Amino acid sequence: MKDKQKGYALYLMITMMAVLLAVVLGLSTIIIGGVNLAILSGDSFKAFYAADSGIEESLYRIYIDKIDSEITFSGGFSFSPSEYGATYDVTISYNGESPQEITSTGKYNEARKKIEASFNE
Repeated sequence: MKDKQKGYALYLMITMMAVLLAVVLGLSTIIIGGVNLAILSGDSFKAFYAADSGIEESLYRIYIDKIDSEITFSGGFSFSPSEYGATYDVTISYNGESPQEITSTGKYNEARKKIEASFNE
């Protein structure tokens, strides 16, 4: 009887290790996906705020410079000295009457966000 049970412990240990490895690999895939999503989400927020800055600069230019024609401009800013800065591209369209259409696209790393606004004087 002992000869038939000789390899049972080894078989049980290999089976348990395989199940444990499958669980660990499954959890690590979920965790890595969550981390990547968090990084992309942070980049998306920075791109949105860059686009918002473009809208704010547009409103300032319309108020101070009294823009009466279509213009485009770009700008950007840094979040800290160690990071690459976010940028924005803005188009202000003017058809001779109100409202003026403002389109601002913010960019940060791979994230892009676009904001469109109307301006009435």
